[in-house]
Amino acid sequence: MEFAIGGAGTADRDSALAREAAWDKDAFCRLYTSYYPRIYSFILKRLGNVADSEDATSRTFEKALRCIDSFDPCKGSFSSWLYKIAINVSNDQLKTGLPTRVSLEELAGALVFQGEDSAAAVQSFVDVTNLIARLDRGHQVVLVLKYFEGMGQEQMAEVLECSRKAVSMRVTRALKSLRKVMREEGYLTVAGGGV
Repeated sequence: MEFAIGGAGTADRDSALAREAAWDKDAFCRLYTSYYPRIYSFILKRLGNVADSEDATSRTFEKALRCIDSFDPCKGSFSSWLYKIAINVSNDQLKTGLPTRVSLEELAGALVFQGEDSAAAVQSFVDVTNLIARLDRGHQVVLVLKYFEGMGQEQMAEVLECSRKAVSMRVTRALKSLRKVMREEGYLTVAGGGV
């Protein structure tokens, strides 16, 4: 069972590095270097502010290092294990504070958008992220994993610890909730679909 994030060779290498990291901190450093950008990006999309996201990303890797002995490649990929930790840490962060709105200025500096109209891409991203922030945490996670992280059903099922069919149902429900919020904010008409 391999996923698009790194492919078969990468998943095998990461599993070996994770087993090595229990006694070799250099192995963990290689995993950290490889995964930091993705985990930070995922958490930033959930929390919406750079300072909180940097802090939560640090806590994610600290927890991963402390618990590296618990990683079991028979239960899933290192990538999925790390995303589970990131979800828990970002959920804890969301519990401690008020929901944040994404700042255009912060995200413009923290994320890279390609193309001539990158300002419009950043603004669209901020709009969508702020709409998703209004959803319950379960719906937020599903949409961020699928649409921002580009995970397929198989890896999402592994990260969320559910069946592929359950993932499909969760995505459907999350999109329905997002449509409702978009209608409330005037992005869609009552008859409109779009999402």
